[in-house]
Amino acid sequence: VKILLRRDKIFQFVLGTKTSRYKEMRFIEELSLLSKGGLDLMESLQVLKEEGYPCEELLKEIRSGTGLSESFRKDSFSPGLVRYLIMAEETGNYTEAFTSFVSLQKLYFRDYLKRKTALIEPMAIAIMGMLVFFVAYLVMIPMLDAYEGL
Repeated sequence: VKILLRRDKIFQFVLGTKTSRYKEMRFIEELSLLSKGGLDLMESLQVLKEEGYPCEELLKEIRSGTGLSESFRKDSFSPGLVRYLIMAEETGNYTEAFTSFVSLQKLYFRDYLKRKTALIEPMAIAIMGMLVFFVAYLVMIPMLDAYEGL
């Protein structure tokens, strides 16, 4: 359990403000997989609710007759996802819209993580250089003191 809690904190540290966007992508990816598997939208959301995803309000809105895009908008999902759902309502192909959204978000996060690691690499090299200098300094000082004592 502690490892899972740490994993969530690691996601928060690495992704920062993008964590909610990442969680949204994971939710839609699971929804997409369930709908590809043959479940209808309501059954898929019910399964995700049982798995611990926070979609109670979304289920209530859809059951009350609100459209899918409006339900997602009221449940404070991203505007990009809402636009995909508006397109899906017009075409009638929700599974394709979910898949396209997830693909686009995965590309975004790959690029985002590449940029973040590109910033971390120079810092890691500098820290390693300072560490090597410090170890060399600790080894050389006693040798120089011994040499001066001769």
